Amino acid sequence: MFRNLFRFTGRASRKTFWLTQLFIIGVSVVVGLAVGVFAGVGSVFLGDGQPTSTATLFGGGLIAIVMIALNIVVFIISLAVSARRLHDLNRSAWWLVGFFAASVLLSALGYAGMDVQTGDNMPSALFGVLNLLIGIGAIVYLGFIRGTDGPNRYGPDPRAKSF
Repeated sequence: MFRNLFRFTGRASRKTFWLTQLFIIGVSVVVGLAVGVFAGVGSVFLGDGQPTSTATLFGGGLIAIVMIALNIVVFIISLAVSARRLHDLNRSAWWLVGFFAASVLLSALGYAGMDVQTGDNMPSALFGVLNLLIGIGAIVYLGFIRGTDGPNRYGPDPRAKSF
């Protein structure tokens, strides 16, 4: 599994998809906890606890850099395994572009529908729910639908036994 984390070619089974998702969650939790501990300890021992102290600002900037880097790596790994899952389903990875475009569009429409003056956020909530349903549909499709039996145009069946 680890040698294919950043590979966009070939196919990935449902098992590989879910193991990769669990790996991503595990790494994110461990790094998040470590960053949280670092932030807490750093503000107590390195600074005076004030949000404007140099140590606190430096620590916050460092934490932001670590978390941004982690999110970029996690995003690339998730894209790679999703592309390979789509290949297993005999679909092009370009479907991911459509999924992300729909998500960005729905998010933008949701923000545009927010009325900060009256507090009526119903249009925003509806776009959010629609975005959630599309996300759940993508997870169900990638995580639960069986891939193509035998080889397809993207490579051999990942479930095939090799002797």
